[in-house]
Amino acid sequence: HFKTFDGFHFEFAGECSYLLLKDFLNDNFAVTINYARDENQRVVKKSITVHTDEGHRFDIAPDYKVTMDGQKIELPQETGDTAIWRSGEVINVVNKAGLAVRCNLAYDQCVTEINGDHFGKVSGLLGTYDYEDHMDKMAPGNKVPQDLASLAGEWQVGQARCRRTNLAEPQATHPQAKATCEKYFRGDDSIYRPCFKLVDPTPYEVMCLHDMSSSVYGSDIEEKVCTAAAAYKTECGSHGVELPMPRTCVRCEKPDMSHLVAGELFTVSEPAKKVDVVFLVERKQCNRNVMPQLIRVAQGLEERYQEEGYTDGRYAVVGFGGEGITETPHVVTADGQTFGTIRSIVSAFSSLTPSADNTESAGVLSALKYATNLPMRIGSTKVLVLVKCSPCMSEEENVDYTDIYRTLLDRGLHLHILANDDFVVRTAAKLSKSKRIFGVDSKKAYTVKDIRDMRGDPDLHLQIRLPKDYCVPLALETNGTLFSTMRMFEKRQVNKKFVHVFSKRVVMSQDPDCFICECITSEDGVGRSICNRCTSPSNPAMSLFAPEMYEESEIINTPRRPRTRKLNRQ
Repeated sequence: HFKTFDGFHFEFAGECSYLLLKDFLNDNFAVTINYARDENQRVVKKSITVHTDEGHRFDIAPDYKVTMDGQKIELPQETGDTAIWRSGEVINVVNKAGLAVRCNLAYDQCVTEINGDHFGKVSGLLGTYDYEDHMDKMAPGNKVPQDLASLAGEWQVGQARCRRTNLAEPQATHPQAKATCEKYFRGDDSIYRPCFKLVDPTPYEVMCLHDMSSSVYGSDIEEKVCTAAAAYKTECGSHGVELPMPRTCVRCEKPDMSHLVAGELFTVSEPAKKVDVVFLVERKQCNRNVMPQLIRVAQGLEERYQEEGYTDGRYAVVGFGGEGITETPHVVTADGQTFGTIRSIVSAFSSLTPSADNTESAGVLSALKYATNLPMRIGSTKVLVLVKCSPCMSEEENVDYTDIYRTLLDRGLHLHILANDDFVVRTAAKLSKSKRIFGVDSKKAYTVKDIRDMRGDPDLHLQIRLPKDYCVPLALETNGTLFSTMRMFEKRQVNKKFVHVFSKRVVMSQDPDCFICECITSEDGVGRSICNRCTSPSNPAMSLFAPEMYEESEIINTPRRPRTRKLNRQ
């Protein structure tokens, strides 16, 4: 399905690569579409390619994998004037020369945007950017081909020899297909009727019928509407009319692999033996030595969860606090995906690099909020591992601290913090640093002694002054922990023991017995499950804000016992 700059719609599929658009005046950018044949010899879209003026080539595949100059990369990446990142189901490519390409791969839809500086300078299979309708059907050299196959052939690029034929699927003629497409793009009670007078739905009904041609008619026929519906929704959104996706297009997977549709509820009374772990990593110089160790932490978690009978572990990495596009919270992809297995997450950790800037980040809570909206599974144990060196502030722009607290608590999210602070232990006479404490939870302290028998030390916990950091109560209230990364850089043996104790304590965090989950529609038009406790905790105020638990800004002079003199016997 193609829509040109001036609104001309057509259906085309070929065997080669075709130039969608190019800056012919300054050669700043170009975009091509590449086709190939699958194992059944059907023509399918292989990738979208973005060429930049710096000589780089970015290929975006339908499975979310991205290559740069033929080499696999993980997102985000910023090279010269081009930035590429993943946001939800969308791959974004933005070039400072004035090009933006946004591909919502869940619905196989790519939108190109060009700024006004390139008016009259850009053309290709998507037409000429000049507001002249007749130019959209014109080939190079001002030729007017007789049909679409000839037009596309004139924009063919590459060395391959291809037939000039249009291999697009024909329109479906089955009555059920026609009725289904009419329901959405012509019906009086259509969810898209509010936009009919603003955006003509006829081309999208034709698009729907083309998608129906390969359908097996039955109860799932409405799934074939989704691509055309997503395209119409996007077009109406660009005109200021926000529309929903059809409920049958918005699906959330249940533990038994069946699905909910948008608006449906599901009660989880017995959590599945699955875990979703999200690492939130502050990309600062203070974490440069911690980042290479995180794969060992993830492997430790995988081993401990397997010992507890968990058979399906997924891992994701969220970065924040870097420079450029890595300053705000973002997903670091693993083989192109948001969540991956323990094997694929190695690629995400390997692509993590600290920024040169080492100033404190002001968006730790924003990163937490971002992570809570990732697509976690119904019935899974949900764990957040925050790796930071900047303090959490009680107030951040667009983030409410109480909302974060309620979200973590109500959704059963366990927050565990790996911070570069050491613990302060208050003895009878002074405040002293302790080199044997790995971490704490709300009741116990954990040391190297817990390597074999995970008991914890409640007496030692009473002597610890926690850092004055607003994220610490969030962790302790959600059955999470605070561990010090200072213990990760001593002897190799201690490093291994630290990872073992930390991972064992993370696995000990228990989930509530009951969740009510709802399937909602994300900004990208796909399903995302939101699970909340069946019974919300009755105490909304955080009980762990006891001042005596946290470090004092000044050392208080503690009264000492008077020294006695030993008397000599006479």
